[in-house]
Amino acid sequence: MSSNVITLGVPRTSVMVAAIRALISNSYVKDQLATVPTDESSQLIFKLNSSLQSYYENIYQKEPFSAKVLDSSIATFDPYAYFFSCTDESRDIIGGMYDARMKMNPQQTATTDTVKEWLVKMGLPADTTIQDMKKYLTETCSPVKAWSIIIFPYISTRIALRTKYIDDYITSKIGKYQQFVILGAGLDTRALRLPFDERSTVWEIDFPQTFEYKSRVLEEATKIVAPLSKAKNIHIPSNLMETEQWIKKLEESGFDRSKPTVWLLEGLLMYLSIEEIELLLSSASSLSSSGSVMLIQTTQDIKLEENDKRRVFASPLRAEFKSFTNTPSLYLEKCGFSVDINEKSQEDILQIYCNKSILPTEIVDSTIFTIGNKF
Repeated sequence: MSSNVITLGVPRTSVMVAAIRALISNSYVKDQLATVPTDESSQLIFKLNSSLQSYYENIYQKEPFSAKVLDSSIATFDPYAYFFSCTDESRDIIGGMYDARMKMNPQQTATTDTVKEWLVKMGLPADTTIQDMKKYLTETCSPVKAWSIIIFPYISTRIALRTKYIDDYITSKIGKYQQFVILGAGLDTRALRLPFDERSTVWEIDFPQTFEYKSRVLEEATKIVAPLSKAKNIHIPSNLMETEQWIKKLEESGFDRSKPTVWLLEGLLMYLSIEEIELLLSSASSLSSSGSVMLIQTTQDIKLEENDKRRVFASPLRAEFKSFTNTPSLYLEKCGFSVDINEKSQEDILQIYCNKSILPTEIVDSTIFTIGNKF
């Protein structure tokens, strides 16, 4: 039975982002397959990287739907994202997203040639009604296919960039650090899929209901795709605003204040007020020794005129954001991660990986990634 907790608010967003990562993972596998012969399946599997074989055999061959990312070089592989995308909760969220999309851009309900072409491309009659379309997305086709239909290509590119950049950053710290803490972890699977060694511990902190859902799904997923990571993965169920509680649980589970730590806050701060952000970052800072690092993702405040056509691409989830900032470095300076602060925009990251400096103009929520170090 679907969980109302997971299908509302921030957890709902985590499921949506996981679905996009699943589509991006299929894009990654598709790109790998493009370099080998496709006439003999056995030869094909043999030539795939061994870490992809189980995913290819059990998932990709059945659900080859992929994301339309701007450049294949930014596609990443998250085999566990698929499993979050196929639950009853995911279907419920698809229905909600479809309703929100129609409210956000009601002209899509018009019977235009463009809509007719889109329907036919999906294998549906050109006279399909809006009600039939929702039924198709939530009942007839698989959730993964449904997500591939309703997700705008620019969103896939944005999540691909975000995932690629953070994956590479965390991977660069493996072997140099032993403690990694993900605040507001949601459905993050880096503790399983990145090449952590056995000396590493990855702590994840989030609401108990989120971990209940996550653990239930991953229990089955890891039977199909074995984790690459050798790290110890510890879940700390707690409200992040109850700082004494999660700090106590963190230290009781082996966290050592004297060791430098890598802190990650992805897709979190925009849901917190300024006061809540300051409390959370100062709490993390109080636990951090010299040499610790923190990576935060924030969202810029972009004002659009009422007649700006890009408004139709604005995320329906944006209304739930509590904070925006054009100067995220001030957050890190205030909490003590003030050494060698480095900010990068989505455009900067695209330039790093694709040698391109301009993102599609439809992107409204401009993300900034900021890294700070502690004395």
